[in-house]
Amino acid sequence: MRPSSPAVTQAEHAESSLSPITILYESSIVSTSETGKNFKELILFRTECGDTVLEQHLKSCPKNAMNMSPEIQNQLVNMCGDMIRKEIVQCVIEEKNFYSVIVDATSDVGGTEQLSISIRYLCYDNNQIDIKEDFIEFAPVVDNSAKGVSEHVINYLRSTGLDLAYLRGTVLTYCFVYHNDVYLTNLGQGYDGCSVMSEHIGGVQKLISNIEPKAVDVHCASHSLDLAICDACDDRNIQIFFGTVKTIVKLIRASPKRQNLLKNAITATHCDIKRQKLSKLVEHRWMEKQTSVLVFKQFFSSIVVALEYMIENGDSETSADSRAYLKYITDLDFIICLFVVSRVFAILKPYTERLQSKDCELTQCYDNIQDVATQLAELKYNEKKFDELVNELDIFLRDNDITCTIPRINKFKNVTDYLRHTYEIFVEATLSKLDTRFSKHQKNIVNIINLLPSTVVDKTLIDVSDIFEFYRSDLPSNNIDVVKAEFELWQHKWKKTPANERPSNIFTTLDILLPIKSFFPNLNCLFEIFAILSVTVATAERSFFTMKRIKTTLRNSIGDKRLSDLALIHVHRDIANNLNVEHVIDMFSKNKRRINIAKP
Repeated sequence: MRPSSPAVTQAEHAESSLSPITILYESSIVSTSETGKNFKELILFRTECGDTVLEQHLKSCPKNAMNMSPEIQNQLVNMCGDMIRKEIVQCVIEEKNFYSVIVDATSDVGGTEQLSISIRYLCYDNNQIDIKEDFIEFAPVVDNSAKGVSEHVINYLRSTGLDLAYLRGTVLTYCFVYHNDVYLTNLGQGYDGCSVMSEHIGGVQKLISNIEPKAVDVHCASHSLDLAICDACDDRNIQIFFGTVKTIVKLIRASPKRQNLLKNAITATHCDIKRQKLSKLVEHRWMEKQTSVLVFKQFFSSIVVALEYMIENGDSETSADSRAYLKYITDLDFIICLFVVSRVFAILKPYTERLQSKDCELTQCYDNIQDVATQLAELKYNEKKFDELVNELDIFLRDNDITCTIPRINKFKNVTDYLRHTYEIFVEATLSKLDTRFSKHQKNIVNIINLLPSTVVDKTLIDVSDIFEFYRSDLPSNNIDVVKAEFELWQHKWKKTPANERPSNIFTTLDILLPIKSFFPNLNCLFEIFAILSVTVATAERSFFTMKRIKTTLRNSIGDKRLSDLALIHVHRDIANNLNVEHVIDMFSKNKRRINIAKP
């Protein structure tokens, strides 16, 4: 029952009014008055903006009934977070939908290892299929072992009411720890090489699959692609190339004066380009790394002009550094690496971006990687493509007035041979590593492809028997005769359809099945399972940026529960803005509280 005193209602009104400011405001509001508290300053700010209900409450309520203590703030934040979490999870529980779990981890600003947990599931809204990937929790990691992480994930899923019997996929990456500009990769890179996650005997995925065998593990495609390229960059010259680009970008971005110098140089040499600054090269963020290299090549002439000016007008240290950098970037080793790497990165960039989308499913992931491999193979074997690169290099050297000579101690006779050697080694290494890194994805996708309309017409029931057997207990009917008849009807439907109109991906197939799924209940069930198999942990990684906005250097003592709930409110603003305030008040009234005893 709701308290009779209007104080609680007024306090709730104040909290709801302030929540958009306290949660979304990106800077600190520092107290300068005698209150000494930022939250109270926000309250007073709200009254000054015309909130008469709040103003009356502050003037008339007893001091022991102001409902402004940190404990009450946390209670209200926790209630909102719990309601949002419950609404998300309820979509899965009520419909008895299959789901997959996405897990990643990172250290927060206070040094606590935070596990980000998200779920991917399918929902039908107004007869339309919608795939959702929703962040639901930040949880501190106490035990970093495979057993500790797996138990934490399993216990958390159970505590929310999610049934592990419906868990059909896991995408886990654990974890990148960043310290003093170095990634401590020995602590783990999840399914991309870390025994904590991927070890086939005692890894997290194995421990989860022991409980639910049909929880298929999927390597994060984004990390697999990143690491494939990283492995391909073992050549010493290419490693030095990346280090040089990173250092020069850091040198110029470190000073507003140098940035303006580069901006003026870009304006003078590239008057039709809007972008006027270099992109920071960030390790293990290959989207940014690819952009950084491509922008560096685009603005090469402007960078040379800026470095020449810094040599003549900078202090002794800046002048010396600039002279060394200018000498190296106009050297043949650097320029050839710049051309080879930028050519490969230009191909990979759109695919890297695509693999980070929640709408990318396994078949599309596989198609994307196949397209990448095809384009890279064409670079390697198509002599015309190489001749184009040689011509571009000649024009580049001429435009920048660079004379490149082969070192005396060198096995190459000319620049073309040197370019071909570096070019073929880097492209071949990239192709080889892509094949190695995505072999597990290929294994997962084979059976799925056999059921797609684009390929099913040439298959037999034997070709897809393994996948029907694996998910047998999930199917509406596990009678072999029923399954066979449904498969044959599915084949017959697509044999009548022109080849160019047959869908080749899961989502399009599900859209077609929606009005006729009563004819194909077993196939519809299988495609729903395929759709919720995530190929990336990008959703979990995006939550880390939310965490950094909430738990900052100046707010590093924030509690783990408050951090998780504030992140939920921030990420799911659409749900938070539509929360039932009356329900929140009812929940608050049931908590233990200080009672306002009226004076006689």
